[in-house]
Amino acid sequence: MTGCDTVSAFYGRGKRTAWEAWKSYLEVTEAYQDCVSSDRVSKTCMALSEGFVILLYDKSSKATDVNKARKHIFTQKARSLENIPPTHAALEQHVKRAVLQAKIWNNSTEAVPSAIDPSKWGWVKEGNQ
Repeated sequence: MTGCDTVSAFYGRGKRTAWEAWKSYLEVTEAYQDCVSSDRVSKTCMALSEGFVILLYDKSSKATDVNKARKHIFTQKARSLENIPPTHAALEQHVKRAVLQAKIWNNSTEAVPSAIDPSKWGWVKEGNQ
């Protein structure tokens, strides 16, 4: 969720910041576990992801909607565009790709891994290759 070779990181938010936010928002752990074992990103997983990302950017925020948090942080705290959370749509794609990566890593321990369709997780196939 916080960045690896195949999933982008949140600009200006390192692993330490993410770990501190995660420790103060433990509900997100179970949501991600459920999401990885599911065939889609649930509304609960997205809502908790929004809360987690809002905490990454503003620990004092009471917002539950990332788009409202973006507006508040940008207008009230006078931060540059690079230092505000992603939009809901961008965050949804980010979560899908992070879940796909987790599914791939989970499959890596299987002798015969099951096939995972990336198109269900935010990727779009172009052409016939």
